[in-house]
Amino acid sequence: MASPHPLYRSMVRLYPRDFRREYGEDLVGHYDDLVADRGARAARTRTALDLAITIPRYHLEHVMTEQHSAAALSLVIGLFAAAGLGATFIVSYVTYILLIGDKWTVRETVLAIIGNLAMFGAIGFLIAGLLTPRTRDYSDAARPAA
Repeated sequence: MASPHPLYRSMVRLYPRDFRREYGEDLVGHYDDLVADRGARAARTRTALDLAITIPRYHLEHVMTEQHSAAALSLVIGLFAAAGLGATFIVSYVTYILLIGDKWTVRETVLAIIGNLAMFGAIGFLIAGLLTPRTRDYSDAARPAA
């Protein structure tokens, strides 16, 4: 016997494996009931919207466990900081070129090198800080009040 609703069954495979293993057959059964109650067209319309919302949500929940969320948050913060500092570098470089133009001297070159090293150093320190393991050990003086 062919499996009922092969298209919907293949769409259920887009859910995370653990969710699919636990609820996959129930989802197909509910879809079968929906087709029987409302018709195939209404069932497709209703489940297309549901799949578009719930599949990304369950994948996000699967990824954003406590262990993964700290790493993802660190990565996002690092990327935003790098993008902000990169934009600052581009703006400062274009400003140097527009304001100084042909009058670029050794002084401006030294200032540009120092400024750029400071910006890239800030990115490096940010990344090092984000990658530093966090510990729960507090000294008696730094222990939070309970």
